[in-house]
Amino acid sequence: AARNSWYQPTCRAFQMFTSSSSSKAPFATATAAKAPQHRIVLALGGNALLKRGEDLTMENQRKNIADGIQGMASIVQKYPTTIVHGNGPQVGLLMLESAAYEKQTGLPQISLDVLDAETEGMVGYLIEQELQKYIDSRGMVTVLSQIVCDPNDPAFENPTKFVGPVYTKEESEKLGLPVKPDGDKGHFRRVVPSPCPVKMIDSQLQAIKTLMDNDCVVICAGGGGIPVVEDPNRKGHYKGIEAVIDKDRAAAMVGIELGAKGLIILTDVTAVSIDFGKPTERKIKRASPKYLETHKDQFPAGSMGPKIESAIDFVMKSRDGWAAIGSLEEADRIMVGEAGTIIRSDDCTPDDFVEFYQ
Repeated sequence: AARNSWYQPTCRAFQMFTSSSSSKAPFATATAAKAPQHRIVLALGGNALLKRGEDLTMENQRKNIADGIQGMASIVQKYPTTIVHGNGPQVGLLMLESAAYEKQTGLPQISLDVLDAETEGMVGYLIEQELQKYIDSRGMVTVLSQIVCDPNDPAFENPTKFVGPVYTKEESEKLGLPVKPDGDKGHFRRVVPSPCPVKMIDSQLQAIKTLMDNDCVVICAGGGGIPVVEDPNRKGHYKGIEAVIDKDRAAAMVGIELGAKGLIILTDVTAVSIDFGKPTERKIKRASPKYLETHKDQFPAGSMGPKIESAIDFVMKSRDGWAAIGSLEEADRIMVGEAGTIIRSDDCTPDDFVEFYQ
């Protein structure tokens, strides 16, 4: 009883998570007139669009998007929504194509910032095709997004961002490129630098705000956006860099700048786990930012780590905001508090609070 005393019905800030009933879900009582106050950012993982070990084909990506879009569509229909997507598998495919082109022609490979821009169009197009039938007469657009990074970010000395297809250990050793294990099933993937996003360039941020204010669904910062730095030789100009920004960190940044109330990070796991892959594994239902921060050694860099960091960053910097991490197929259930891991901080939440699924 003592453990549950903190979230009583009188505590409105956390009331939406005290019941699995949709009547007490996030913003469930908002009328159409009030809905614009409650902006939501949906962050789709590249691996939610292409499951681990699947062949990197358009057919598989279309199927995964179509399978997951229905739950996501119910959120888009009710709330002003910005969609951010990952691009790890997709940019990896373009990197392979670029390497093959170099081998055939002797010409330099296409730089990563340009490949990031290509994947924004590629994945944005696929999402728009599947989502179009759910949004009636509302506008929808994919916006190429340049994200400013710090050229001195330590990430450039320690690549952690997974890109490209899955390899066996033997295959990865033949690549001659930085690789790291992805998951606990003997999968290995290439890794590239993943600097933290500083800001979206002002002109594009203003364009997105204008689109949102006019009831458009906006797909932006795809793959974390196009990484750029200020050009020291050309005042007011930016130049692309060889990196892939983590899309969850970019989504949190976009959510904060847009004044969103909720950040939902959708991936290929149903919830955040403690002791992942071990006999003692437990899935987290709700947690405070401090609890997750205290247990950050449980969440490896390059996979769950950036998702946790992004959720904490959004919750702590947004006004009465909340974050959630869970499966793309369960997006609608996450929104009503029936699935995923919910992270929030308010006067009703103990600093070290956690609740596990039974």
